[in-house]
Amino acid sequence: MINVSVIIVNYNTGALLETCIASVLKHENETVKEIIIVDNASSDNSKEIINRLEQEHIRVKGVFLDSNRGFGFANNKGVETAAGDYVLILNPDVEFVMPVLEILGQSMNSDVSAAAYTVMLYGEDGKFQNGYYQKSPSLMQYFYFYSVLSKPFYRNEKLRRKYLYEYIDEEKQIGALEVTQLPGAFMFIKKKLYEELNGFDERFFLFFEDVDFSRRIKSKGSLFLNTALKVKHLGASSMETRTNYKIYGYFILSLKKYFRIAGGKIPFLLLSFSVFANSIIKLFIEYIKKPFGVSDANVIKVHRYILKNFNS
Repeated sequence: MINVSVIIVNYNTGALLETCIASVLKHENETVKEIIIVDNASSDNSKEIINRLEQEHIRVKGVFLDSNRGFGFANNKGVETAAGDYVLILNPDVEFVMPVLEILGQSMNSDVSAAAYTVMLYGEDGKFQNGYYQKSPSLMQYFYFYSVLSKPFYRNEKLRRKYLYEYIDEEKQIGALEVTQLPGAFMFIKKKLYEELNGFDERFFLFFEDVDFSRRIKSKGSLFLNTALKVKHLGASSMETRTNYKIYGYFILSLKKYFRIAGGKIPFLLLSFSVFANSIIKLFIEYIKKPFGVSDANVIKVHRYILKNFNS
């Protein structure tokens, strides 16, 4: 029987923790050594909830940070205290519906090429969340889906499958399927490898830290999705990138940071120029529309934010 340390980063999601932890302990009672909840200086009642969960469950441990330094930093802090041979990076909006960890551990032990695993994410509506299994960032991905040029292409399924995400036919896939990257909501890895890679890159505050970590894990072996195993995943409804200007700004600037770290000099320069020019064009269009009362204040906020923080 394997032993797993589950790391959950919490930021104002205290209401989700009880369901998440209850489901983990229900289905993984024998495999889970501990559940470490790292609270990123939440402003809701998370601290009280975590303290109560510690009292109710001997394997639940709370780690409280003084400030929010990002998802990657918090996960690394959690792993520092972990005692399990395996680590599961788990979002608080995930609910276990079946045992999965022992199977993943056995798969990893029997296949020396396997560096990390994930499982199938299904929403509350029962639909498979294919969009969480992304392809590596590219210039074409930016142009087709995030730039001023994206409107005619954004819903094009052929382009989405080619540049944006892995197409996974849930009806046909049985067993392990190699993927480009793992969703940050569920990443299963040996603690020894996590530490060897120094965990998440803490230069990322929000977005692309899981993309970057997947890239580095792949240097040590393959990333697999076990298509026979699933969990329920609520999804980041409180972080809708299209309507929250600061969150969308973080997303674009983290993409730029990813290119700076991993994309190569020429692609980074091209992406940087594209992001800057895109924001200028978007602002120009919105200011032209303003006298007619049809400008979008949120779009203006987004691109002002990107330009203001462009060199950060």
